[in-house]
Amino acid sequence: MEGTDRLFLAIHLPDTLKNWMAYRIKLIEPLLLFQRWTVKEDLHLTLLFIGETQQAEKEVLKEALVTFTKAFDQMTPSTATSPLAATSVHPLEHMSIRPFVVTLSRTLGIFGRPSSPSVLWAGIDSSPELIALQKALTDHLRHALPPSFVERIQDLSPKSRPYQAHITLARQYRGSTPLDALKLEEASRQFFHADPTLRLDELRWSVETISLYRSHLGRRPMYERLASYSLAM
Repeated sequence: MEGTDRLFLAIHLPDTLKNWMAYRIKLIEPLLLFQRWTVKEDLHLTLLFIGETQQAEKEVLKEALVTFTKAFDQMTPSTATSPLAATSVHPLEHMSIRPFVVTLSRTLGIFGRPSSPSVLWAGIDSSPELIALQKALTDHLRHALPPSFVERIQDLSPKSRPYQAHITLARQYRGSTPLDALKLEEASRQFFHADPTLRLDELRWSVETISLYRSHLGRRPMYERLASYSLAM
């Protein structure tokens, strides 16, 4: 859409993890015939897809993100009783968010039809902090953004799918035959388990910021990080 930016919110990955994942992607590319593989610079953990956004709306969104993170910077240590806690009074009342750790789950998964998936992804271990962060962010933006803007953001709809944390590795299966589940298992093994020197700490990282990204369709790298907002108290 002319005069708009295609935006989303995500968690930035450390370079060491992106380098490791890019190397493993190259190992499994011959096994799984996907049309487009994610380049190293574009690896990220999505929180919320915003979509086409006008310039004035983008500024309102940025202000809402500043409000979201600044609320926690102003809290006293005595109110920060857990990594992330909230009440239903208002998305920002009595809530604290601090950096927390997430870990790759050592599994690959797919979205779409099993025989011809649209997305191949690496999973994230169950993280109450991550789920709560995404929910708090969603609730805050529903309150903070103009209703006409909120209505266009599918991920803010009450009918949106439950959040599933993942890192996209590839898109659009293009094989001439249906995707073989055994090949997916073999790719998962090669991606996570074929390296005997792999340490657990190489698959985890501390989430300290949320970032606003812009998509440039048809370009590689495709994603541009516009701004980051600290979760640190």
